[in-house]
Amino acid sequence: MHCRAARVLSLILWLAPLAAAAGVFLEVEQPAAERTAGTIGWTEVRGYAWTGESPLLDVVIVLDLSRSTLLASGSDVNRNGRVGRISPDAYAIFSGILTAPYSPRALSTDLGDTVARAELAAARRFVEASNPSRTRVAIVTFGDIPKLRVPLDAGRDAVLAEIARLERRERTRAREFGGRSNDFARALAFAGAELIYHRPRSARREVIALTDGLPDRPVAVGARQAAAVAWELSDRGVGVHMVPLGIVALRNAPYFEYVAKLTGDSHTAIARSGEVVEKLPEVRLDRLAALEIVNRSTGEAARDLRIFADGSFDALLRLRGGVNEVSFTARAASGETATRTRVLSLDEGPPRSLADAVAAREALERFAERVRVRARESELVAEMELARSRAAEAERTLRIERAADAQPANP
Repeated sequence: MHCRAARVLSLILWLAPLAAAAGVFLEVEQPAAERTAGTIGWTEVRGYAWTGESPLLDVVIVLDLSRSTLLASGSDVNRNGRVGRISPDAYAIFSGILTAPYSPRALSTDLGDTVARAELAAARRFVEASNPSRTRVAIVTFGDIPKLRVPLDAGRDAVLAEIARLERRERTRAREFGGRSNDFARALAFAGAELIYHRPRSARREVIALTDGLPDRPVAVGARQAAAVAWELSDRGVGVHMVPLGIVALRNAPYFEYVAKLTGDSHTAIARSGEVVEKLPEVRLDRLAALEIVNRSTGEAARDLRIFADGSFDALLRLRGGVNEVSFTARAASGETATRTRVLSLDEGPPRSLADAVAAREALERFAERVRVRARESELVAEMELARSRAAEAERTLRIERAADAQPANP
């Protein structure tokens, strides 16, 4: 009896952090508590904001590497100036008409632009955007057979190395994932086991699952089983965020909306598979209602604020000469807030020495390059949003025309 009581007490102590009252976590990593901003009229701010029981996050990214992901994604994923295209033989390959050995280039003329490569590039960007001191990431892949590629405690370098290894194996993936089925349910179960049983800790637990096909294994009940596993995971405190890609996102939206209602989580449908590279790192898992960064000395808010999946954020802030009081405020949907303040001083006077002038010029060049990178990313996002709105408008027009054609003619 004594041993049993001890085990129960250990369990209670282990679960205690999970039962703590939800709060708002806010840390400002740059700038430091108080520092001199230098001579540049702009500065980059970075930090971390989160709501929940713990500021820690464990994520298992589930990647669909079934044979259909060898198809072209429709985007220049590897940025080589060419967009991979699908050959006319693709239909024959997938329908079984063409049974002879084939080249993967029949499915994408550029092997760097496949759906699989887009998923892997998105996973890499997700890992790179996450803060390794708070976020652990594991990788599960699936086709016919799910595999745990990298466990949660392997570390960031191991995850990036495995992603690079999978990218190099594009030509052999057709053999490794040669079947046509999609065992999504077991892949979700693998992810849940990693989070709940194998490497648990007091952290928010999330599964982000990418797929370009409806679950079809076991035959006839695959979709139902995947939904049941997602519901079971949510019941055990694991969030499940589905990311359907391509034509699956367009034609099967009701299924993924149904799963989202079952689990109480959101989902991100991406009609053009290649866009997942940009979208995945910014999938919102933090449940923040608002994040505000304001220079109270000027009344001006920060610009180009980006919030990533693990709650990390960055932004650009304009400074005035002299003292700048900068406030950071994170607000949860419940109304709880957390606030931090930083005081920065900007020296607008001329440099006092040649060394100061050189240092100021080098700092300005580094900052200008950061702004250029962010501007390119912003332009790409704007282009994607424009393309998405045009595609949606075209779809609405076609639906209206189809409905009009279906109306019976007046006698």
